[in-house]
Amino acid sequence: MDNDNFNQIPANVSTIADLFDTKHISWGEYQEHLPYPGFQGYNYSNQETYANDYVRKHNPLVLFDSVTKNSTRLRQIKNFTNFEDDLTDKKLPQYAFITPNMTNDAHDTNITFAAKWERSWVSQLLDNSYFMDSTLLLLTFDEDKTYPKGNKIMSILLGGAIPDDLKGTTDDTFYTHYSIIASMSANWGLPSLGRWDCGANILEIVANKTGYVNYDVDTTNLRLNETYPGPMSAGEYSKYSPVWPNPLTSGNCSAGHGILDIVKETYKGTTATYNYTSPFPYDSKSGYNVKVTATKKSASNNGSSSSSTPTPNVAVPFGTPAVGTISGVLMGLLFCLY
Repeated sequence: MDNDNFNQIPANVSTIADLFDTKHISWGEYQEHLPYPGFQGYNYSNQETYANDYVRKHNPLVLFDSVTKNSTRLRQIKNFTNFEDDLTDKKLPQYAFITPNMTNDAHDTNITFAAKWERSWVSQLLDNSYFMDSTLLLLTFDEDKTYPKGNKIMSILLGGAIPDDLKGTTDDTFYTHYSIIASMSANWGLPSLGRWDCGANILEIVANKTGYVNYDVDTTNLRLNETYPGPMSAGEYSKYSPVWPNPLTSGNCSAGHGILDIVKETYKGTTATYNYTSPFPYDSKSGYNVKVTATKKSASNNGSSSSSTPTPNVAVPFGTPAVGTISGVLMGLLFCLY
C-alpha cells in the first residue's frame, strides 16, 4: 500500500486475529480519539481545533473485511478511554496494538513532542504492577523517512517480561515488523499466516526460550521502503496490479507451527507469490533486495554469527526450528508511533 486511500482488503486475506483465534488468545486495538469502538470512518478530527486526531490508515485491522464484517472482532477496536477502563478493571487483552493520535505520534508534530508525550503516558504504565506482570511492551515506528538509507528504525522493549540480564542492553539482530508476528506465534504456539512472517527472525527474548536460531542479514544492499505490486498500489511508488499475492500453504516457518489451516484451505493448489521463508522480503522479478544475503547464526550463541560464507537469499536453507516450552505467558502490547 503506497497511498492513504480508503483501502479495504478482502476477507480471504487472513490476519493476526485468525492466528489468535486458534488458541483463544484475547486481543484488541486501542486507537487514541477513535470516536467509538468499531468506527470505520476515514478519520476523526479534534472537535475543538479540527486537527487530525484519529486516522484510519494508522489502524491496521480496520482495513480487513475479515475483521470489519465480524461484529465481535470489530468491537475489539477501541479508544484510549476503553484502554484506561480495561486497565483499571484488569481486563487488558493478551495482545494489544496501541496508536496515539496524529499529534502525539509525531506524524503532525516532531519526535521531541511525541517523546515527551510518550514518556508521560508510558511511565504510568511501568508503575502499574498489573500491567507489568509478564508484559512485553514494544515501542516502535512504521518508518524513518530516510528512504535512500534503507528505512531502519529504532524499537524499545519494556515490561516485566524482560529478564534482568537483558535490561539496559541492545540487540543488533536483524528484524522486520513481520518478526513481531513470528515472535507471537512462537510464544503462543500459533501457526503462520504464510506471508513474510513465515521466515522472519524471532525476537531474541523469545528465540532464546524456543531454541530457534536467527539469521544474520547483511543489510548493505537492503531496502525496506518499497511497496510490492498489488491492488493497493496507486502506481506512484509501485506498480499497480489487480492480483492479490498468494501466501505459502506448506513448509516450515521460524515459529515452528506450520501454516494457518484457513490459509491452506483457501489457497490450496496455488503457488506462493514470493519466497516467504526468507528472513527478509525480496522479489526476484523486480530485483528488489535480490543482492541481500543471510547467514545462520551460531546455535551455541544466538547473538553471534557463524563463520560460514553468506548464502544468496534464493538458496538460504530453512530447517525445522527446535521449539521448546516458554516459561510464563507474555502479554504483548505494540505501541506504534508514526
